[in-house]
Parts: sequence; structure tokens; C-alpha cells
Amino acid sequence: MKKFQILFLALILGTVSVTFTSCGEDDPCKDVVCGTNGDCFEGSCVCNVGYEQDASGQCTVEQRTKFLGANNTNATYKVVEDGSNSAAATYFITIEPSSTDITKVLVANIWNTFANKAIASISGNKITFARQEPDSDKFFVEGTGTITGNVITMVYTVSDETGTTIVKDDFTGSNSLWTKQ
Repeated sequence: MKKFQILFLALILGTVSVTFTSCGEDDPCKDVVCGTNGDCFEGSCVCNVGYEQDASGQCTVEQRTKFLGANNTNATYKVVEDGSNSAAATYFITIEPSSTDITKVLVANIWNTFANKAIASISGNKITFARQEPDSDKFFVEGTGTITGNVITMVYTVSDETGTTIVKDDFTGSNSLWTKQ
């Protein structure tokens, strides 16, 4: 029984010792305010998925904001592009926020053809279209783009898979520029 009491006392003292030691150290997050969409880790704010830091360092800005209009509303972009299997074209698209996921946006009128909106993911300055078939008609879109200022430089492909041979229309970054209006 004495061994058990000594072991129990040693365990309690060890816990108290560790507690006092850790309380005596400086907390690097003590004065760091990250806002409701982030947490401090080793003195720096780490934002939740879909958020980034504002000018004061708090995690308050949705990453998709730079792709959208004022107050996270729809934004219109003028598209100027020339595909590998299509003529040069100028047309307009609309990017709007997803109502269910802050990391997503909906893009209307891609390729100046799709009737339904395509879903894109936002991460930092990057917009990504996972392979999808917006109109359920065997025409697929996929690709990525990067926004700098008000211009998205896109690299994407539209695949026509209605026949036995897949026909692709490719757009490289210099051949597909989307400028926010």
C-alpha cells in the first residue's frame, strides 16, 4: 500500500510541477487576436479554410472576395480568349458566391456556351474547376486560373465527348483573360 501512496504522490507532484513550469513560460499567443475565423498557433494567426488575414492580421476576409463584386456580390468579367479549336471570342461571364460553401463560387456562361453554372473552388488567389459537366450534355470543363488585381489568367479545357472521338478546346493562360468590370 505504501508503494501505491508514494507512486500516487509522485504522480501528483509531477503534474503540479509540469503545470507550474508551463505556466511560467511566455505564451506567444497571449496578445495575438485572430478574430472568429482563425486561431493563434505559436504567435501567428492561422485562418480557417476559406479565410485570410485582413490588414490588421485578423482572419476576417473570405478568400473568394477578390473574385466577387462589392460585399461578396456577383461580379461580371469580360472574357477575351482564343481556343485551340474555336475562334477568338469576347464575351461576359458572371461569378457569384456559393450559398453553401465559402470556398466555392458559381460561374455562369463559361465558353460563352454553357447554360448552367460551373462550380469552382477558391484557395488564395487560385480558382479551380474540377472536371464537370454543367449541362449534362457530354461537354466537360476543367482548369485553373490565378487572379492578379482584377484579371484572372485562365488555363482550361472544354471537352466535347458527344462522339466516339473526344474533341478538346484548350485555352492557355495568355489566350484566356477574364477582366473584372
